[in-house]
Amino acid sequence: KIGIVIGMTIFAVVDQIASMRSAILFLFVFFLLGIVLLFKVPEKA
Repeated sequence: KIGIVIGMTIFAVVDQIASMRSAILFLFVFFLLGIVLLFKVPEKA
């Protein structure tokens, strides 16, 4: 739940500072980072 709050806050801040296009780019980067981190988690044996 805290991830939603942090993500939406960063999205809104980037949207206000730069543009909607930049905010969407940041969102895409966060999704890619999350996918990479999930692949690095070891599987349970």
